[in-house]
Amino acid sequence: MRVLGASIILRRLSANLKAQNWTAVNIDFVLVVAGVFLGVQALNWNQARLERGETRELLHQLSPELHRLSDFSGHASAYYGNARAYAETAFRGWRNDPRVNDRDFVIAAYQASQILGPTTARAGRSFLVAGSFARWRTRRSEANSHVL
Repeated sequence: MRVLGASIILRRLSANLKAQNWTAVNIDFVLVVAGVFLGVQALNWNQARLERGETRELLHQLSPELHRLSDFSGHASAYYGNARAYAETAFRGWRNDPRVNDRDFVIAAYQASQILGPTTARAGRSFLVAGSFARWRTRRSEANSHVL
């Protein structure tokens, strides 16, 4: 049907050109340009409508994941804040801060060693053992020096 309508317009345009009926040629030309413009515009509107629908659907699907990520971020922030506090206590104990007793040092070093996974935990436990031994040896030598 479209081809038939286009061929009729072209036949009429051709006849008007031969007859040099410029008014009719201009009107036909304006009608063709307006038809093409409206067709392209309708196609663009439809494409924009489809894209808006896809965007709404993707946002709807993404929303629960964003909420889960936000919740995880809040929990992770609290967890790492707690691990940092333990690490700071462990480092103060490592430096023989008198406010950190042996029990607090061991607990803090162990808790701080759990933060990055098995490799770091192994290194943290080595740190804990070495630190505990060094603290024990220092306190033992201090105790022995006071006994004499």
